[in-house]
Order: sequence, then structure tokens, then C-alpha cells
Amino acid sequence: MKRQVIALLGRKDVPTDAVEEYCRYLGDALQPHEFQMQIRRVPWELHGWRQSLRALQLQAAEWRGTWVLVQYTALAWSARGFPLKFPRVLRMLKSAGARVAVVFHDVEPFSSPRLVDRLRHRMQSRTMRRALDLADTAIFTVPPERLSWLKTIPSNVAFIPVGANLPSLESPASGSSGDIPTVGVFSITGGEQGARETQQILAAVQHASRKLGRSRLSVFGRHSELRQEVLRQGLRKFPVELSVEGVVEPEQVVNRLAACDVTAFSS
Repeated sequence: MKRQVIALLGRKDVPTDAVEEYCRYLGDALQPHEFQMQIRRVPWELHGWRQSLRALQLQAAEWRGTWVLVQYTALAWSARGFPLKFPRVLRMLKSAGARVAVVFHDVEPFSSPRLVDRLRHRMQSRTMRRALDLADTAIFTVPPERLSWLKTIPSNVAFIPVGANLPSLESPASGSSGDIPTVGVFSITGGEQGARETQQILAAVQHASRKLGRSRLSVFGRHSELRQEVLRQGLRKFPVELSVEGVVEPEQVVNRLAACDVTAFSS
């Protein structure tokens, strides 16, 4: 008989939810090891926190002794990145007798010089420390010694790197096969950070164009269509072909990355 594991998520991300996709991949990987994973949510953005926590309490009553893998990103548990209710979710699970593992997909608090962002940074740091205290196990996707807010590494911490939620490439591909040099950018962050990333992308492609001449910029994934006009204006004086596609299917992501000579990542 397969043992039950619960993956508990907060607000659903749209148009794509990478954390949910990660959980589905994980569930498939656990099947041969005699584990059956169920994905559950705390839909506070639809029903409010009071009703959602009451529903969670009823479900958790059946999870005594069961591992619950609680997936943490700040915006999954708060509309504006102040996830103050997250520790309450963990306490409720612990009170029900569940075994709690927190998977930190956001491993660092958001950072910005604005006053509200400094407050957000402080609240997220406090929430993550409290979650670490409450969890039976904490899983980070980067080595814990690199975390700015974790001064000592507790015994309940594990490092498990997470790969992309993408299928394997069926046949090897190499660059643009003699075509013009192509730079690929997969997804751009939303909001102010996305604006900064867009300027970084422009600076890099402009520099490459001065060195190489005619080239291509292929941008696809989340928020890319929101930056199309800024990218087009920034490249209008350069011999750069621009392709902006928005969200595409996972197989198309793999094919587009394989067709690029260089992939750019903003920081």
C-alpha cells in the first residue's frame, strides 16, 4: 500500500504555476518509491483567510503522521509579499499531528531601497525564521550556507537543488545552425524588477550587436510581451531582429532554448 504525502500550496499563480508543476513532477518521481502525493491548496485569495484556515483544519485532522510538504513563496501566502499568516498554517498542521516539511522556493527575502520594501524584507525574514523553527524539516533549493538570513544551519535543514520544470530534449541541438547569432531570454520578472531586467537585457544585446553586427533576440515566457515595446524601442538603432512570444508550451521552451547560441539571465 502506498504511503500518502500531501503537497500544500497557497495562492495559485497565473498564467502558469511553476510550483504546482514542480509538485506534479515530484509526485510522479515518488510513485516508484511507494508514495502517493496529493496536491492541496489553501485558497485564501478566493475565500478569505478565516474560511480557508477552517477548511484546512478539517482536512488536517486526517493527516496525523502524514508528511505535508508546504511550498513557500512569499506571494503564494500574501498578495503583497507580507506572508504573516504562513506560520499559522504550519502551527495548525503541527497541532493536527502532521509531519511538516517546508520547501523554500523563495530562499531570500525581497530586497529594495524603498521603505515599504525594507519592511517587506524584514517581515519575510522573520516569517522564514519562524517557519524554520516550526518545521520538522526545511528544504532549500540553494546551499543553506549562502543564505543571508540564516546565521547557523539547524539540523533539520536539507539542500535539494531543483531543476527546471521542462521536458528533456529528444534530440540534441546546437545553437542557430549557422544562422545569425541568437540570444535567448526565458521570462522576465514582473513589476519594477522586470523594468530593471529589461534594461540589463538591452545593454547586453546592444553590446553584443556592436561586436557581432546582425543578431537576433528571442524573448519568451512570462511577462515578456509586457516589455516588447521597450525592447523594440531600445533596439531600433541596432541590427537586431526581435522575437517576443509570451507564454509558450514547455516543449517549445526547450526547443527555443536549444536554438539559441546564448541565454541571458538578469540579476
